[in-house]
Amino acid sequence: MHGAAYASFIGVPKKNLRFQSDEANLTTYRSSTRGERTFCSTCGSNIYVAIDAEPDMRYVAMGVIDGNPPLPRGYHIYVGSKAPWHEITDDLRQYDKAPADEKSEALRDQ
Repeated sequence: MHGAAYASFIGVPKKNLRFQSDEANLTTYRSSTRGERTFCSTCGSNIYVAIDAEPDMRYVAMGVIDGNPPLPRGYHIYVGSKAPWHEITDDLRQYDKAPADEKSEALRDQ
């Protein structure tokens, strides 16, 4: 749960993740059976998500990134459970669940 209509994250290889301040203030907890979330223990900011099935990746909250990094084209996930009052008005791809979950279900249904 992110507490908003949407959350912006970017996938970063774990080996490329660098912090500009002391990592001692980071707190990690298991948020589901699939992964962990890391927060700043001082201000509570969401820093990144680590998914067990992708141990070499971190999904970093875009709000904690300094600068203007080059970004790939985005997409919307979990559209199947979005807030009913939020209207998606762009032309980005939409997935009811995470793209990998939808592919797995499509293969099982065949």
